[in-house]
Amino acid sequence: MPREVESASYPIFLDHLAGFVQFSNETMVIAAGNAPEHSAIAHLISTPLASRFKIIRVQPPTINDWRRWMDAHYNGNWDHRVYAFLLAFRDENYFMQPPKRRETLDPYPVPREAF
Repeated sequence: MPREVESASYPIFLDHLAGFVQFSNETMVIAAGNAPEHSAIAHLISTPLASRFKIIRVQPPTINDWRRWMDAHYNGNWDHRVYAFLLAFRDENYFMQPPKRRETLDPYPVPREAF
């Protein structure tokens, strides 16, 4: 997280306080971020914050993970040619694969929600 965001996080995570609003001690604060190897603006977090977090590392799905999700979500009622295409051209980066370098001039696909 950027240093400004980390600085603003201290009262939220340490004191359960956002501005003048005090959270109940029963309130669970959840945050998400990127690891430094996945983002040029990310960096390691300070130990006072890290000691209060449960850090969960999430791996991107594989093509087979995606197929299992599609089968479960759409009960097998989807165009399986998409899966065949993704398998046939797995090295072409059609499926979400984060760049290997922290900085790049090459665009890459990422999942987006349509609103």
